[in-house]
Parts: sequence; C-alpha cells; structure tokens
Amino acid sequence: MFVPGTRLPSLNSLKAFVATARLRSFTRAAEAMHLTQPAVSRQIRELANGLNTELFIRGKYDIQLTPEGETLYELVGPFLDQFSRIYCQNLEADKVRESFVIFTDPSLTNWLLSKFVSDIKKRWPDNEFQLISSESLVAEYQYPIDLAFQGHNWGGKSDYEVITICDDRILSVIAPSYPYRVGPEEPEFDRVETTIFELEIPNRAWGNWDTFCLHNNLPFLSSCTKVSFSNYINLINATKSGHGVGLVWERSIAQELKDGQLMSLGCCQAPWPHGVCAYLPNRSKTTKKGKIAREIVEWVADTLSND
Repeated sequence: MFVPGTRLPSLNSLKAFVATARLRSFTRAAEAMHLTQPAVSRQIRELANGLNTELFIRGKYDIQLTPEGETLYELVGPFLDQFSRIYCQNLEADKVRESFVIFTDPSLTNWLLSKFVSDIKKRWPDNEFQLISSESLVAEYQYPIDLAFQGHNWGGKSDYEVITICDDRILSVIAPSYPYRVGPEEPEFDRVETTIFELEIPNRAWGNWDTFCLHNNLPFLSSCTKVSFSNYINLINATKSGHGVGLVWERSIAQELKDGQLMSLGCCQAPWPHGVCAYLPNRSKTTKKGKIAREIVEWVADTLSND
C-alpha cells in the first residue's frame, strides 16, 4: 500500500527501464525515447541504486533482466501501458473539447460536407474542425457538438435551434444500364420484374414508395420486389450498379445526375420539406463557437441557394 511521504522512483526512470527491458538494449531504448544512451543508462542506474538491487545483466550482444528486474518489469510494464492509454485518451478528449465539432448523417456527409469542408476550413482558419458522421438523430447523440446538419427536422428535445437551410425533392432514379425505362406513373411499371429500393430506419418517417405513390395518385406497387436499406449510401450504390430503381433525395444525387451515373425515371416526384436542416445547440448561443456556427449556417445556406 502506498504510504504518503514515501520516496518513489521517477516516471522517467521507470519509462527508461521498461523500454530497455523490452528492447534488450540501452542504445535502442535511447533511440525510442529520443534520448542519449548515457542519459538512459544514468536513469536506470539511479533506479537500481534506489531499489538497492541490480536490474540488468550485460551480455556479449545484449542485456538480460535479473530476477529482480523481471519482477519489477511484471509490475511496472502493464502499469505504464495502462497509464499511457489513459493519458492518450484524455489528450484526445481535450482535443475534441477544443475542436469545433460538426455532426452530420452519412448522406449529408457524402454530398454536403465533403463539398464544403475545405472552404469552411479556409474561411474559419483559426478553428480546428472535427467531423462526425452518424446514423443517429442529433438529439440522440450523447457527445457535445457545436453544429449539426441533418436531412429533415426531426423535432425531439429542445436542446437545439433548428434552421431549415433548404427543401428537397424525392425522385425515382436508375442507372443507365438498368433494363427497364418505364416510369412509376406507367401501368407497366408494376407488371415487369422491377426491383425497387427505399430507405427504412426504425422510428424515422423517411419517404418510402407507399407515400411516394400516394402523393402522385398512383396505385400501390404490389408486384415489384421491394428492398429496404438502413444505409442511404448503400441504397445509392446499389442503384448506381443497376440493380434496381432507387427512391432518393434529389440534392444528394445531383452530381450523379450531372455526370450521367444516374438518371431520373419518369416524371413523378414528391416534395421533401426541410431537406437540409441545421441544428445549433442552445447552450452555446452566446459563445464564440455559437457565433461561428451561425456564420457557417448562413454561408452554407447562401452557397446552396446559388447552386
């Protein structure tokens, strides 16, 4: 048991001892610690003198631990490993607290933040930005964030001010290689062997084929093979690969439409209000980060309106 007032070895001497024990060389230990070999030897000598025992035996080509050194290593090695892990974790936590954390869902990360992140860093160069992409709702995410972008206003807790940046539309799209070009508004659409894709996440009212047909006064699709995805990026990739007809948000696949990787199928569409929403934490409204968050939201909104 530790007794207050007991003189203990220095942390540096223990680090030098563990490095030397693992590398079996004073020279290699010194290189690993970015010290000189005499400095490492001196620290280990002071440690051995303080313990009144020898820790290493010098061989012709390397060094070996004495029995007392083995005992010390079995105690100190795991301790320093655990201490190092905790220290690094705390450093990362401090880095997160100091960073400006932007949260998005994967679909917006793919087409919104990936498009704007370099400009955001240039416009606000004094900040270190950390980007987090998650399927979770903003209100359900357990760690602090400084700004969030999500598709749609999901309501929930009042910890955030929600600002609608732009609306969106739901379209049915296919890859150019997909064999059927009949749109959902045509009776033949439900008669051929059509595979249709939609996004389905529990407790999230995403636009699906039933609501899409209802909005466009179309009969429900009873003969099509429906495939539900829990990941929107996977849905888009499956559609681009020509495996089926995807129900997607227009802004998220604007580049694919422009490049010809995807094409709109038929003329039906459905509005998706609050297509991109910004979530600003109420706790930081009057802080420097709160001001930056609002500036970023205004800049993103202006940029999207000019696209």
